[in-house]
Amino acid sequence: MSVLTKYSLRTPTFFIFLRTVGAISLFFCFSACKNPANRTKDPCASAHEWGEWTVTTVATCTEAGTQKRICNRNPEHNETRDNPDAQPLGHDWAWTDTVTATEDGTEAYTCQRGCGHTEGTSRPTYATGTAGMRYTLISSNTAYSVSRGTVSSGIVHIPVYHRPNANSEYLPVTRIESNAFSNQSGITAVTFLADTKIDFISTSAFQGTGLTSITIPASVVTIGNVAFASCSELASVIFEPGSNLKTIDHNAFNGAVNLTSIEIPSSVTEINWYAFLNCINLETLTLEAGSQLEYIGRQAFRNATKISSITIPATIVDIYDDAFMGWTSGQTIILPFANKAEMLAAFYITNPNWDFFDCNAVIQYTP
Repeated sequence: MSVLTKYSLRTPTFFIFLRTVGAISLFFCFSACKNPANRTKDPCASAHEWGEWTVTTVATCTEAGTQKRICNRNPEHNETRDNPDAQPLGHDWAWTDTVTATEDGTEAYTCQRGCGHTEGTSRPTYATGTAGMRYTLISSNTAYSVSRGTVSSGIVHIPVYHRPNANSEYLPVTRIESNAFSNQSGITAVTFLADTKIDFISTSAFQGTGLTSITIPASVVTIGNVAFASCSELASVIFEPGSNLKTIDHNAFNGAVNLTSIEIPSSVTEINWYAFLNCINLETLTLEAGSQLEYIGRQAFRNATKISSITIPATIVDIYDDAFMGWTSGQTIILPFANKAEMLAAFYITNPNWDFFDCNAVIQYTP
């Protein structure tokens, strides 16, 4: 038999019950904390007291921005949502390019918002050449010519290809325009980028510039009238190996008073009127082995009195009588004929008294 006795002993924190079982009394303690009525209540049981929404992430091209708010009653309670005022921005596409004035590059259609997204396939781009130059469509809109535009000093880089914008087709740059850089004494150097397509240097293209040297690309076929005339600082003219040059036209280097040596490519067939007139410091004039030279025009080498000798190739068919006007007795002209009569016959000259005009150079015939 057991007897349950509830003692009246009661403290603020527990009740004591006594159960007697036979001779044994058992005590049971029920802490007040075990009483659901006395447990600490969740402050948010009835409702949250939310704070203001705050931005946690900003919108990107493809994702909305997010917000977060925290319960004022319990900071462990929070919730997040897409920011209704920061929807996805969408991509801002534009072409980006690694190209420079002298180095080819690669361009890609890239989002400008910094997400790193690209669209499509990247493509190669060609060096732009010096900024500020002007390009004009020529040859039935299949190529460009180039001129200085706003360029007036420094080094000029001539590009291989040009396009007006990223959505346009590249076309080759094949011609230096007439008067392209003329009388711009501040221009001191010109470079033609590798694999240049320039085949024509037009009239007065570099006349009166401050060039000190020039390397003519192998692609050039014609150096036009007065192209490098009055370039008083020009001391070196070099033709790239494998030159395709055919014509050095009228007055091309007239007045290049600092020019000291030049080797004419074997491909040249014409040296026209006044081409090297008044090149008074030209000491070495060489025609490359295998020269195909056919014609030397009026006063082509007049007053080039420091040249010791010139050897004319067997391909020659005409020399103007005053081509070597002003040459002195210390200079020699070596002609590919057995004698004067043979030369006159080759030149279709019927006057037996024909002679080089105002030329005291030694004439040497070497068939």
